[in-house]
Amino acid sequence: MDDTPIEINWTGPFRWPGIENGSNSLSNFPGIYLWTVEYLHGGYLIYAAGITRRPMKKRFREHTHAYLNGIYTLFDMEAMKQGIRTEIWHGFWTKKRAEEKQREHERRKTEYDQPPPFSGIPDRGMMLASRWQSEMPIFIRNNSSTVLHGLPERMVI
Repeated sequence: MDDTPIEINWTGPFRWPGIENGSNSLSNFPGIYLWTVEYLHGGYLIYAAGITRRPMKKRFREHTHAYLNGIYTLFDMEAMKQGIRTEIWHGFWTKKRAEEKQREHERRKTEYDQPPPFSGIPDRGMMLASRWQSEMPIFIRNNSSTVLHGLPERMVI
């Protein structure tokens, strides 16, 4: 097993592409990304993380479409900048989980133990699946010259 970490350098820009300053610096390549909000006390708070195998530009167009069409939950941004989760619109995307998924979650919930988030803004109640025993672990080392609150220096996924 190779436990040499994959180095991830989080460089930003830390803003929604195509909205702020009219900039869309996203690549036509797949990758991983963080959704952040500027924290009033310095650095950025992480709302969510994602991975796409499609071009980043395409994936963020999909996310933007979902926000503009009420599918995703919208937040009071001034509260978010203070680390406070205040919904102004609860998105349409939430659905009742199938009973089978709820039972699986109950069986596996000890696998999802994580330290509490830095702030109250990340979503709750998501079905997070951990690595199966048959999958090799991936070691990650996060690097950033910008403070990203709640992002550990090292992770195993």
